Amino acid sequence: PKGDESATGTKYDPFGTIQHAVDVLSEAGGRVSLLDGTYTNCVRQAFTASNGAELNHFMCVLVRKPIEIVGCSADAKFMQAIITKMAESMAEKGEVIIDAKDNGMGVFLDHNAALLHFVTIRNGNSSAGGASDTVGGNLRQVRGTTEDCIFTDGSAGSHGGNAFINGGHAVRCESVGGRGGVSGG
Repeated sequence: PKGDESATGTKYDPFGTIQHAVDVLSEAGGRVSLLDGTYTNCVRQAFTASNGAELNHFMCVLVRKPIEIVGCSADAKFMQAIITKMAESMAEKGEVIIDAKDNGMGVFLDHNAALLHFVTIRNGNSSAGGASDTVGGNLRQVRGTTEDCIFTDGSAGSHGGNAFINGGHAVRCESVGGRGGVSGG
């Protein structure tokens, strides 16, 4: 979807990247609503994770605050239908897709109250750009909750190509394709 980082962040004047929306949202319990489309922007993020690990990754979204990231057009019944039809039909259904294009990790979720909901994450590669820790291609979840999401065609240097979940909760999520599947620590 088209947008601009200097925009107001509304439905009719959206930001250019998911990360910018996450960064400017200061309200605890706030929500980032994503317009239908494919988001592809990966940037290098160096940070200390909640477990003390020093990380340096290319990724589309780093979430370290108590917010929700929600696909606007999806609802639970719609998403369950998509999950059962698998990856071939997903892009035609008007959903929100975070596509890392093998340039980095899809989403890093690291806050107890963070929620990722109704989003497809694909083509994440946690080894991209000489990353310091290579697990969780599409999703690396240290804390928080992931609900009704699809992970597809991800890769990782060690394990968890589609998702590496070593904290928090994953509910009604599906792993499709990928090089490494889903694992936990």
